Amino acid sequence: MVGQDGIAVDPDKVKAIRDLAPPKDVHSVRSFMGMVTQLGKFSPLLAEYSEPIRDLLSSEITVNNGLLMRNDRLIIPSELKTDILARLHEAHQGINKCRSRAKESVWWLGISKDIENLVKGCDTCAKMQNEKREQLIATPFPDRCWSKLGSDLFQWRGCTYLLVIDYYSRYIEIAKLSSLSSATVVAHLKSILSRHGLCDIIVTDGGPQYASDTFNKFCADYGIEHITSSPRYPMGNSEAERAVQTVKRPLNACDDPYLAMLQNGLSPSQLLFGRQIKTTLPQAPQKLDPKPVNSREIQQKEKNYRNYSKEITTGLDALSTFLH
Repeated sequence: MVGQDGIAVDPDKVKAIRDLAPPKDVHSVRSFMGMVTQLGKFSPLLAEYSEPIRDLLSSEITVNNGLLMRNDRLIIPSELKTDILARLHEAHQGINKCRSRAKESVWWLGISKDIENLVKGCDTCAKMQNEKREQLIATPFPDRCWSKLGSDLFQWRGCTYLLVIDYYSRYIEIAKLSSLSSATVVAHLKSILSRHGLCDIIVTDGGPQYASDTFNKFCADYGIEHITSSPRYPMGNSEAERAVQTVKRPLNACDDPYLAMLQNGLSPSQLLFGRQIKTTLPQAPQKLDPKPVNSREIQQKEKNYRNYSKEITTGLDALSTFLH
């Protein structure tokens, strides 16, 4: 209402809004949202509060085998939200990762905000967020899956594990070692390669297990080029070192190391296998069907991400120099 004193609230319109009957169908919700749009300029927070409803109206709600679906995501009832949030967050991988996992399988009004609140209130996440990580050197991006692998050993809860990562998909395999011998490492590598096929190149830090005659013979027999970095300069094996950091986060948050690896959400398993893998989250059956992956699109996304990371790093370095 506009008067001599400027713009003021019209009490009659406020009363009319309060007396509105609750929307009972899609048509009445759309009518209500039309009114919200008109009033949006008078309330900066109105757009934020109404975003979940707009999101719901823009999607397709269907029933599939008795399950309520929003596009291809299961709509979770209120009584199950706490359980699903716990499953999304069981590997403590942060807000973006949890949201990414949710977008692949489940939905409810306000799920994004619920995930944010859960992660921000998590003591375990706060502790791991404060852990300082060493900056690692980016490596060339290969042209296809499983052509170039990185391998390393790491300690967790008193045991030694072998880690293998695909440079293209970032898919990670781990294996618990019964001994630290080169023969044991080679045996597990052969098992992993028998499932996924041979690689062209494997990069290691050149530690004792990888510098032995046993390992060199394995690479020669399997036609694999072995590239080493200095054991005193692990950043040279940056992809595997980064993977160790990635793996330890969910491992430290979960009692089951192999269940933790399932939380690792377009996900590495999709890039390597062309399909999603089944996890503890409920999923529509069709989400597990194989789907082709656009290699050019993946490579462009990787290029964009690296350029963005480089800009951020350059900016932080400049800021640090200025402050000191």
